[in-house]
Amino acid sequence: MAENDIHFDDKFSKKLAQIVSKLHRENRINYEGSERCLVWKWLDLMLQEIEGSAQELPSFVNYEILREEVRKNRAIIEEADFPISLTHGDLKPSNIMILADNSLKLIDLELSGFNYRGFDLMKLYRADRAVFSEESFFKFLYEYHAEFNLLNNKTKKNIRAEVEQLALECRIFEPLTWLEVINANMKETTITSVIAQRRQLYFLSF
Repeated sequence: MAENDIHFDDKFSKKLAQIVSKLHRENRINYEGSERCLVWKWLDLMLQEIEGSAQELPSFVNYEILREEVRKNRAIIEEADFPISLTHGDLKPSNIMILADNSLKLIDLELSGFNYRGFDLMKLYRADRAVFSEESFFKFLYEYHAEFNLLNNKTKKNIRAEVEQLALECRIFEPLTWLEVINANMKETTITSVIAQRRQLYFLSF
């Protein structure tokens, strides 16, 4: 699949929501399992690589500020007690195959493991503003929410409020999903300022 398939073609939305819901419902763990979350392991490895690099860092990168930003994000996210489950780890359009019969298949599962479901969902839908479709995002989340509750034999009354809460949960993880594609031409704009701005935008309404 491509980004356009995700944001501008709704015919696969329900199928994809069913697949991801089934993945996320397996082996859900509680907050005490957050130490096992992949996102924190990835960030620790990135910080270790930066700290141990023999190359001089770009002028806009400050190691101590990066580490402190990771610490702040982690503290806030862990306090929010977001759901942790078995996830794909690199859930993006290019890792979803459309088969000949129009069924869908997840590929490249080498990064799968326990992580926040919001990270998985936002990684799937994150895109530049010119591409991102709010309508498609919410349609997918409604399908995901319905499938997730069906699989867990639950009925919910205030569906809209719960889907909006789920969308907020996803958006909180959005800055972390971009870490591997930070623009090298940011110049005077620091990586941490981008993360901080987005975190402030989402957490102020949480």
